[in-house]
Amino acid sequence: MTESRRGVLFCCAWIGSCLLAGCLLWFFTQSARTNFLLRSANRVIARSGDSRRLLAADGRAGELGTWFTLVEVPENRAAGGRALVFTLMDGTRAASCAAIVGADKKVEKIIPLSAYAEMVLEKLPEPVYRLYVERITAMTGRKR
Repeated sequence: MTESRRGVLFCCAWIGSCLLAGCLLWFFTQSARTNFLLRSANRVIARSGDSRRLLAADGRAGELGTWFTLVEVPENRAAGGRALVFTLMDGTRAASCAAIVGADKKVEKIIPLSAYAEMVLEKLPEPVYRLYVERITAMTGRKR
């Protein structure tokens, strides 16, 4: 085998091992990333004055984001609703938001989870906002 073939083979093996390591890291840190998202979203929801909190991830991630179960804080009882934490894209930057879905399976409100997300939601045209609300409402009727 010539030196150039060895070099190409070494580069391919190195790139493949980096990709494998990245995939394994992504897979095995999923629960840690979900818990970090849960704490961050609960902090923002508490600042918005809502008495409900996200409890745990509600099954697998949906098309738009991750579903969470809602609970009332003082009583720690089920609030009968769910929340979808999703990302809006503004150009090349991501803006995370939480859509609070009530027991009637309708979107009650969309809460921006950062100052940048608040700015993106304010700039978002009304038809696009309604489109997100309709898509989230349609996703609540599907089986989990």
